[in-house]
Amino acid sequence: MNAHVVSADLEVDLDRLAVVVGATSIRLADEDELRWLYPDGERGAMPPLGPLYKQMVYVDEALAAEERIVFNAGTHGDAVSTRYHDFAAIAHPIVGRFARRARERRRVMADTPRWESFKAEGDQIVEKLRQLIHEGNVRRVVVEHDGRTVAEFPLTTGFVGVLLAPVLAAIGVLVAMMKDCTIQVERAGAAPARPKETVHAV
Repeated sequence: MNAHVVSADLEVDLDRLAVVVGATSIRLADEDELRWLYPDGERGAMPPLGPLYKQMVYVDEALAAEERIVFNAGTHGDAVSTRYHDFAAIAHPIVGRFARRARERRRVMADTPRWESFKAEGDQIVEKLRQLIHEGNVRRVVVEHDGRTVAEFPLTTGFVGVLLAPVLAAIGVLVAMMKDCTIQVERAGAAPARPKETVHAV
C-alpha cells in the first residue's frame, strides 16, 4: 500500500498512476482500510509521511514543482506548512505524472453556494466587501444584527463600478448606525484560485 500525493485542485488518474508504479491494476484504498495504518490519526486526515508508516510515497510532478506545500497533520483541524524540499528529505518521494483536473468535482462545487461570515469593524468593512466582490462569485450580501437580518443585497454577475457604489454605501451606513453587525457573504461554488499549497494524500 502506497501513499500518493497530489495538489488539492487535482485528482489521481489511476491509469497514469499504474504506469508510474509499474502495476497492471491499481485502486484507491477506502478510509476504513487505512485505520490500522494510521491508528492515531483521524479518518481522511492522514499525513503523507510514508517512511513513518512503512509506505512508499509518490508525488505528482506538478506538486513537486511548488516551493511550499501544506498537508494534514493527522487531524482535520491541524496542518503542516513546509518547503517541498524539506518534505522530500523526510518522505523520499518518487515523482511522476499521475494527476488530472478534477472536472466533475469542479462542476458540483460550482453549483453549491457557500457562505463567509465576519464581523463588521469600522470603515474597513466597505473596502473588504469591495475586494470580495471583485474576486468574483458573490451572489448576496446580508447584514445581521443580534442574530436577525436587517438588510439583504442580491448581486448579479458584473455588479461592479457605478452599480456597486450605492450598495457599499448603504452597508457602510447600516454598520455605522447599528454597531456590532455581522456580514454574511454568499458565494457561488469554489473559492477563487489561490497558490497551490494545500495537498491531500490518497
